[in-house]
Formats: sequence, structure tokens, C-alpha cells
Amino acid sequence: MKIQLRRELTERYELYAKLTNRNVNDVIQSALSDWMDTCGDGDIEVITGVPMDTEAQHFPFLVAEHSASMPLLN
Repeated sequence: MKIQLRRELTERYELYAKLTNRNVNDVIQSALSDWMDTCGDGDIEVITGVPMDTEAQHFPFLVAEHSASMPLLN
């Protein structure tokens, strides 16, 4: 698979890799994996209604059939 990143984002990954003494490809792979474990699986659960079997933190309130508005408190 080939993924093309904007130059600005690539520079941020390069800087992070340098600061953490890691390989850029490893940093990007870690970021993609982390994204899928947290956001991607959650999106799949919301869209399909089927919980993903991962170690990711799940938000069961997102897959509720009905949602209610809640006021934000300061």
C-alpha cells in the first residue's frame, strides 16, 4: 500500500522520529496503528453497530441507537 502524506505532516513525523531516535517509517506505522486502535475502530463500531475486538478504548455511548443533546458545563 502506498500512502502519500503532505510535506508539512511528513516534516512533523521526521522531527518526531529524530527527537525520539526512531525510524520515520516506524513512527508513521505507530501513528497509523494508534489511530486505527482509537479512532478507526470506533468509527467502524458506530457505522456497523458491531464492537471491534481490540484493546482500544471503546466509547459505548457512541453506538447508542438514540442520542440526546447534553448541555456543556463550564
